[in-house]
Amino acid sequence: METLLEMMKKYPLLSSWDSNTRWSGFLSVNDDLLRITIKVPKYPLVVGGEILGDKSTLALCASFNAQIKNLFSKKSLTLVPLLDAFVDLIQEKDNLNGNALKMEIVNDQFYSVLMKELEEIGLENIVHLSDNYREIHVKFASENGRMHLVKYHLHSKYPDVSLKVNFEMPSELENFVWPNRVAEANRLITQYVCRFDQFWKEMETLDAKLKVIDPLRPNRSHCYRRIMLTNSVNLHLDVNPLKPKGFPEMSFSGPEKIVGHLESILQKNCKQWDEEKSLLDNLESVLESQFLEKGDEVMDEGNDSMNCIVCLTHELGNNTPGRRCECGAQYHNQCLYELFLSEFSTNVKRSVDCPMCGMELKILVIPD
Repeated sequence: METLLEMMKKYPLLSSWDSNTRWSGFLSVNDDLLRITIKVPKYPLVVGGEILGDKSTLALCASFNAQIKNLFSKKSLTLVPLLDAFVDLIQEKDNLNGNALKMEIVNDQFYSVLMKELEEIGLENIVHLSDNYREIHVKFASENGRMHLVKYHLHSKYPDVSLKVNFEMPSELENFVWPNRVAEANRLITQYVCRFDQFWKEMETLDAKLKVIDPLRPNRSHCYRRIMLTNSVNLHLDVNPLKPKGFPEMSFSGPEKIVGHLESILQKNCKQWDEEKSLLDNLESVLESQFLEKGDEVMDEGNDSMNCIVCLTHELGNNTPGRRCECGAQYHNQCLYELFLSEFSTNVKRSVDCPMCGMELKILVIPD
């Protein structure tokens, strides 16, 4: 039975994946490079395997499909002799057609440089490698164990043209000029993320504990949060990613009376902000408030948070708030209609924007 070392010596341009059950890379045929992927679920035996590849490779294989199927049906055949036979088939076909065979010629420097780069990163860290080797997804862990995913897009002239990189980082990297080499860019990113570990920790705490209503699916590039402080008041927060425990930009939305009271409390306590404390502890301290948490029930009959945010009362005549926005704000139907009438001159739709979050609310019933 052949060894892994024998395979690597004979076909060094093929890399193994998924516990050696998938081999991807290039075969050298008549001084050209043919891109190929071979699945061998019972490696080193090839029985039950198949050849994959791009359109040119599959078109090439179609011309001797019967011979390939026969090779994969042999129960004792291993990968190296299968590849030997496959290369012989291609060379024979190529010679018979006067070298007219249309193989995709690949820049040898592109592949040789890239394989060294991937080995430096570690093949175990490669999450995805496209068939044409132009898109690579790499995972890595920061010093505190937080996992990250980076997507690299390579130009056909790699490594002579700079990379395109997709990575969830704060906006200051949007116009960053990345280096040409994947390994160099990866080193740069792994060193850079440590600057934001505390920022991500603080934001992840807010997302885990509080009722965050915007963004709906926070990612690591988002520096803002809109958080329900009560059922009728939202806190708008913008955090400096390089100073996440510093005093953030804050504003409130909700009933004017309550918002005014919170702004007065914030102005009175802002100098008490302590950068030794967590972001959440500071917010609750300077606002003298406890945030609604994810598991909290806000529909409590005896709670002021059930009040309509337009009239600030629970009962209006014999009616209680009958409409509720996704952000938690509640309205009497009559108050919502009066809000619609107040905007009627500029509102051509039968809707109003929620004063809390800006979401469109349809006017379903027009009161008599």
